[in-house]
Amino acid sequence: MIHAIIEYWADLSRPSKYGFCLGALALNVALVLVTDRVWFFGWAVSGVLLLCTFLKIGED
Repeated sequence: MIHAIIEYWADLSRPSKYGFCLGALALNVALVLVTDRVWFFGWAVSGVLLLCTFLKIGED
């Protein structure tokens, strides 16, 4: 599953990468607010991909 997410993220343009990461973070926030559960895997994946987007990792 994580491999598919990273492959999808790698094919996006730079603005779309930011949108994808911020959308995933917003989904995690909504999950916390609605169910009072923290999904650590979602926070970790979103944070790492957002960090990689900031650092321009994965761009040709």
